[in-house]
Parts: sequence; structure tokens; C-alpha cells
Amino acid sequence: MNSSNSKSVIMKKRIFVMAFGILLSFGNAQESEVNKESDPVSFGVDLYSRYIWRGLEFSDAPNIQPWISWGWKGLNLMVWGSYAASKDYSEVDVFFSYTWKNLSLGINDYFNPAIDTIRNDYSIWKKTTTSHLVEAYVTYQLPFEKAPFKFTASTFFYGADRDDELKNRYSTYLEVAYPFKSGDIDIQLFAGATIDKGYYAENPGFVNVGTKVVRNIKVTETFEIPLNASLVFHPENRNVFLVVGVSF
Repeated sequence: MNSSNSKSVIMKKRIFVMAFGILLSFGNAQESEVNKESDPVSFGVDLYSRYIWRGLEFSDAPNIQPWISWGWKGLNLMVWGSYAASKDYSEVDVFFSYTWKNLSLGINDYFNPAIDTIRNDYSIWKKTTTSHLVEAYVTYQLPFEKAPFKFTASTFFYGADRDDELKNRYSTYLEVAYPFKSGDIDIQLFAGATIDKGYYAENPGFVNVGTKVVRNIKVTETFEIPLNASLVFHPENRNVFLVVGVSF
């Protein structure tokens, strides 16, 4: 690795560590209600008009996204998938996290099988050939009712995030979100950026800016369906998406 690449990797690591430290310093916040009264095992399915994640389009066809989750005393394990109606895209991910008060730490394993059968093997973990993409992340939400900002910092540290020399790029994503309510509608404003050329864009900058709105559609006295819509901009790629989805 040449000196410029080494400096870039070191800088990314320093920024991620700084972000982690800042978020960790807020650890004295009030305890979150996440998983307090929920069942230890839950499952569901989401339907989306297309699959957009962190400003990137993975499928322009409708996607069905099933999931199963296990929770215990702040620990959570989730298996999540996405399957395109066009049958040209699929994904199976494993998420593991620990939540304490308003702070969450986690490791995610994203597996996006390639069309060719060679890289379709889930058991391949060699860092230069695997289709797995492993990420470490931290999130923290401020405990203030009038300023409930949520911060996220994540870095791909192993797997398919490779450069032309098959070396890890340590692509890092930072996001700040602001959730609030307007009547019976939940709204979230968000802005996400990457700090260098890598997985999210060819240049550092904002890659995921927009808003998400959620409203529960009442079906019966005891059953509601959450309907959501997101307007997403990817400034670096000069792209925009309007996505709708429902959850069951």
C-alpha cells in the first residue's frame, strides 16, 4: 500500500474512533424502551416499490423484505432479506446489536449473492473473494424531547468493499437524523455522508439526504398497517428517488 493510501486508511480509522468516542460520551442518557416490553421473538415483512439504501439503488423493481428478530436484555439478533420481483436481485443479512439506554453498538453481515454461481457460495469468507460485507456501527439518540437527534457512524471492515488491488477501502458512513411528529404522521429528516472515495461514492460528500414519513392506516379496531414514503437524494451521484412501502 502506498503512503497516500495508508494515510487515507489511518484518517478513516481516526474519524470513526472519534465519532465512536463522541457518541459513547452520551452514555448516561435515560434508558431506551427498546425491547423492554416486546416479545423476544418477532417477525414481519415489508413491501417496497424499489430498494434504496443509504442513497444507493440496489433494485428498481418492487422488493419483498422478510425478517425475523430475537431480542433479550438489550441484545438483538435479526435475519433480514430482500428479493426483487424482477428476480435479478436478492440479499440476506444478519444483524447483531446491543442497546444500552440510547446507545446501540452492532455488527452487520450483508450478503448479496452475485448472478454468477462462483460468488453465490455463502460459505466463502476469504477476504479477497467473499461476497459478504461486514460492518461495525454505533448509533446514539439524544434524550432531549425537543432535540431528539440520532447519530450513526459505520465502517465496512471486512469483505467485498475492496479496491482494484483487492484491499479493504474501509468505506465509512456518517448520518444525523431528526425525528418528529406532525399530527398522526411520524417524520424523519436525515443527512448521510461518506468521508472518502469508496462504496458509497467516487468522492467524499453527502450521499443520502432526504425525508421519510410514516402513517398508520387503520384497518380494524385492533389492526393497523404502517404506510411510509421516502424522498431520497444522492447529491454526489446527482440522483433522486421517491419510494413507498408498507409493513406487516
